[in-house]
Amino acid sequence: MRRKRRQRKRVNLGVRLQQRLWKERWPLAFVSVLLLVEGSARGFAPQLPEWRANDPKGVIMSGHPTRLWGMSEGVKQNIGATANVNELGFRGPIPELPRDEGHQRIIVLGDSSFFGHGVEDNETMEVVLELHLQREGIDVDVVNAGIPGYSTEQALLWLEDEGWDLDPTLLLLGTLWSDTNWDAFRDKDLLKSRRFARLNPLASSAAFRLIVGWVGGLLQADGGQVVVWSQRDGWPSTGMRRVPIRDYAENLEKLIFNAKDRGVGAMFVAPTAREDMARLAAMDEKQRDQGAKALWTEPCGDEEWDPYFEVQRRVASLHQLPLADMSVDYFERVAQPSRSEPGQFEVTTDGLERIYMDMVHPTVLGHLLLGSRVGQVLLESGWPSDSLITTQDRAEDWTGVAGFDDRWLAVEQQGNPLSPHVQLFEGVDYKSVPVDPNIESILQPSR
Repeated sequence: MRRKRRQRKRVNLGVRLQQRLWKERWPLAFVSVLLLVEGSARGFAPQLPEWRANDPKGVIMSGHPTRLWGMSEGVKQNIGATANVNELGFRGPIPELPRDEGHQRIIVLGDSSFFGHGVEDNETMEVVLELHLQREGIDVDVVNAGIPGYSTEQALLWLEDEGWDLDPTLLLLGTLWSDTNWDAFRDKDLLKSRRFARLNPLASSAAFRLIVGWVGGLLQADGGQVVVWSQRDGWPSTGMRRVPIRDYAENLEKLIFNAKDRGVGAMFVAPTAREDMARLAAMDEKQRDQGAKALWTEPCGDEEWDPYFEVQRRVASLHQLPLADMSVDYFERVAQPSRSEPGQFEVTTDGLERIYMDMVHPTVLGHLLLGSRVGQVLLESGWPSDSLITTQDRAEDWTGVAGFDDRWLAVEQQGNPLSPHVQLFEGVDYKSVPVDPNIESILQPSR
């Protein structure tokens, strides 16, 4: 019995010793396991989106903590021209605050087409529009809030960050081209990922990023998902719309209603592409007089941007807001009567180069026509006596417009190696992505 008691005591003593050692060593073991997992995860180099391009003084685009990229203050290189960017990150002077009662202020939202790609500060459509309206006796200034590569997702954030503080009386909504682009990721996913990285202290952990990326891939959410990319994954060679078409419609309404909540009006401007000129030339005079509307009658259209223009037109019509259509004004400058077919028109290369630098960016003349047309439409609408604030009280259900894009979603689309998205991750082999000739033409602008 005594021997058994001694044996039991030795066993109990050994168990207690092991338990004590485990209590003392388990934190070290746990940390060791975490370090092993973290070290293994770092081998995959998982990344959350963050602007990674160098930001030398002369380059237009730079990183931004909430909108992925923006513009930093300074004199910037602008494809043969220069652009003066103010301390708030947009082109031109900062408007005077507080705004005097009765003084009108227009904020122009758009991408590089409205920013003024390749033209000087005093040649942009915003300057033309301001002068046009001032000559009509309107006390007004126009803010150029066009930022290269910006979609409606980023425009909404810009207004919250900077725009509403400028106290506008009217928004000019021109944001479209970037929304239509085919790219590696959706903008709302990248923006949600940036927000996640900025607010989550664990985001610096490679293992945590891998887990989040895996869970995000399983949980596809309309509100966006966290994107985690690794060089091992390879850069996607096929693209998705940066802003899906239903989101585009909903974003336009958000802009309108956000403006209404602040007593601010809104109008639309429909830019136009170089290819649209030849399409108009092929129409009869009655169709052509309808302008861009004739191009968008079929929701799927003949060009991949047509569904978005149709959505823009429908949103403007629903809210009874004016829309400035540039197609006819541009067509009159690029076309001439056909020599071989009486009554028909043909588009000339010289004419196109007078209006377009590339596929979408207007020349100095293009900006002059754009600013003049917008001013004319505004005056015809009765602004500023009519504040152009929507009378609608609730947002429309835009589920049905998703089908407008079916034709284009059914085709494997090329990614965009010139997109700002490639600057959000390290080690992107974007040179292996085929370049769409329409995108490549942007590299060869003509003044």
